[in-house]
Amino acid sequence: MVTRRQFLAGAAGAAGATALGGHWGQVSDAVSKETGAVRAYDISDQANVSSAMYIVAHQDDSLLFQSPSLLQNIQSNGYVCTVHLTAGDNGFGESYWGDREAGMEAAYAQMAGVADSWTASTLTIGSHQIVLDTLTAQPNITLVFMRLPDGNNGDGTGTAMYDYQSLMQLWQDTESTITAVDGSTSYDLQDLIDTLAAMMNSFQPQLIATQDFVNTFGDGDHMDHYATAYLAQSAHELFTLPHNFVGYEGYPVGSLAANVSGGLLFTKQAVFYTYGGFDDLTCSSAASCSSTPYAAWLERQYTVGSEPVGLVANAGFAQTVDPGVVVQLDGSLSSNQGGTPLSCLWAQTAGSAVTLSSTTIVNPTFTAPTGPATLTFSLTVSNGSETSAPSTVTITVAAGSGADTNVALLATATASSQNPSTGQLASSAIDGVISGYPKDNAAEWATEGGGAGSWLRLTWAESYTIDHVVLYDRPNFDDQITSGTLTFSDGTVVSFGALPNDGTTGLTVTLPSAITTTALLMTVTGVSSTTLNIGLSEIEAWGVAG
Repeated sequence: MVTRRQFLAGAAGAAGATALGGHWGQVSDAVSKETGAVRAYDISDQANVSSAMYIVAHQDDSLLFQSPSLLQNIQSNGYVCTVHLTAGDNGFGESYWGDREAGMEAAYAQMAGVADSWTASTLTIGSHQIVLDTLTAQPNITLVFMRLPDGNNGDGTGTAMYDYQSLMQLWQDTESTITAVDGSTSYDLQDLIDTLAAMMNSFQPQLIATQDFVNTFGDGDHMDHYATAYLAQSAHELFTLPHNFVGYEGYPVGSLAANVSGGLLFTKQAVFYTYGGFDDLTCSSAASCSSTPYAAWLERQYTVGSEPVGLVANAGFAQTVDPGVVVQLDGSLSSNQGGTPLSCLWAQTAGSAVTLSSTTIVNPTFTAPTGPATLTFSLTVSNGSETSAPSTVTITVAAGSGADTNVALLATATASSQNPSTGQLASSAIDGVISGYPKDNAAEWATEGGGAGSWLRLTWAESYTIDHVVLYDRPNFDDQITSGTLTFSDGTVVSFGALPNDGTTGLTVTLPSAITTTALLMTVTGVSSTTLNIGLSEIEAWGVAG
């Protein structure tokens, strides 16, 4: 058996990458398709840098085990690429693993707060053609699907459907090659490591986050998780630009103390439930997850270790704050390969001028100015012999109390029915995009054959005081809501009439008095005679916190 270290010898730079989207370098020839370890508890961990690459085995792994750090990275508007090594097939065909990929697109779009619309292209690395999807409204977010066979949750030796191939067996040298489930390409071990290294060299991440590279096969996690982490670790050792390499705990995290709570937990759960609507083998609501391991996994995030390379500044996650509050910046997640103490240098680079308590400490503070305002700060760190590239963080100061905002964008949406196959999901009604079929299916919510009696529910983790709601019909001329009701968590019911049928003009429903609520239920009571699948392009709920 050839060891991993022997495979690594002389492999750096062996593969070249051609890519489309986000932060990828060397862009050319991309073809658009047009359509027992130390477990370090740290919710924010090393995750907010200007570019981050997540390397996981299965579609839902990043949502379960690397979030909320992943969520905060996306919300900080950094470049994020998630690479999925396996198809997550579980021994099934494309109808299953294809839905899982669609679920990841919906989940990542929800984290980014934009429409679930993606540009599909081909990532060419050497002789390998790999699927690369770029989020249309936010092209700094990309998903890579390598579609290698799932090792199966058990002994890790694969399934009959794909000739018992697996990443574990490739790593252990008990099989010489592995072939993608769609037949697009094959890899030997060194080739697969080189391919991952080429992605790193092209994308140039300052954070590489993977799964458990510290523990070993048989220690309680999925065999694909360990194999993926070992492959990612081998590739990161070939990537010499400054970065931090971080591993996350998998299945065993369920036995550790819950450490995700509040708004981060609420959003992490909501995003996973959206994904679960596409994956019949998981769960898609608090009720359906409650008796499964998913409930515990969602409440936890732990790292197993890190391997910094070079010197990397990390200015922390983006924050949204109220005027007048004391804001703390956080440079504690900066990394240094040598482990020597770092000195910090902060500077404000944009926005209303504020005074930092210090420019040379890890966690300086300032008082937020009058909002709305957007402030940007830069951090560089030094280890005494070299200085890092700068890292930036954005602090958004909200408008003062009394200023209405569309709080629907902060809600979680569920519906009587939705159409996952076309992307016409409940979440599309609160994506901030007023559009729909025939222009953009994924920008609207549509039921499957629904008419009168159909409903859309918005729920919030905290209460909001709402004074008016705006409803936008689906833009096609067949489906039209002609009457309905709005029901709030205090029991108040407000009726409304026909929505303009063009889908571009909203019906404003002004409430008799402002209502403080944690939920809003829109129920359809009447539809046009030509209606086939009732729905909404968008719903806006205007109000303030509390």
